[in-house]
Amino acid sequence: MGRDSGGPATWLLPVVSPMIMALGSVVGIVGLALPGIEIGIALSALVLGAFIVWRVALPLWLACLVVSVFAICHGYAHGAELPLTSDP
Repeated sequence: MGRDSGGPATWLLPVVSPMIMALGSVVGIVGLALPGIEIGIALSALVLGAFIVWRVALPLWLACLVVSVFAICHGYAHGAELPLTSDP
C-alpha cells in the first residue's frame, strides 16, 4: 500500500497494525461502545483486498491511517468478545 516498496511501508505497516489492534482490544475490554465494528471488519477485507488486486499505491500516511482504522475494528472485536472470566 505504500508508494515505495522496500521502503518504510515494508516495516511500518506491519508494526502499526498490531499496535493499533492492541489499542482497539483495550477499548473493547473496557466496554466502550463503538458502532459499526462488524461493518468495519467486512470493509477491511474488501478495501484492502481491492488495494492489493488493483495495486493501489497510497501515500504512507494514508496507508497507515487506513490500516489503523481497520485494526481498531479487528482489535475491538477481539477485546469485546473476551469472556468476563478471562484475565486480559
